[in-house]
Amino acid sequence: MTSEVLSEAYQRLHHAGPEWGENILTNHGPMAVEVLVRRGHAARVTGWLDRYLARLDDLPAARAAITDLNWREALGDERRIGDWTAYLTREVTEHPWRDVLGRWWPRLLPGIVAGTTHGVIRV
Repeated sequence: MTSEVLSEAYQRLHHAGPEWGENILTNHGPMAVEVLVRRGHAARVTGWLDRYLARLDDLPAARAAITDLNWREALGDERRIGDWTAYLTREVTEHPWRDVLGRWWPRLLPGIVAGTTHGVIRV
């Protein structure tokens, strides 16, 4: 039951960007539904998501392709969130996720404290 609730919640959050609103607030949806389920409140997830999703901005669209040759240029550029999402989605589609994680973990580790560690928390 709990894994089904989480899967559905993640699917509903899939379209949302990592930040939202004029004041650029962080999207805590994935972390919040995980906590609700793990703390025995799975029945509350659907209603909470119904309210929370209305606030969120859509995931930014990809603008320019990130490749194995140009990825360094895109590091840290918040305007490239859509590009990174497209690139890494393609990577885990074409390669086992553990291989992708093993390749990217050392590359991204130097920036671990950026964004108040939300990237690490989400992984």
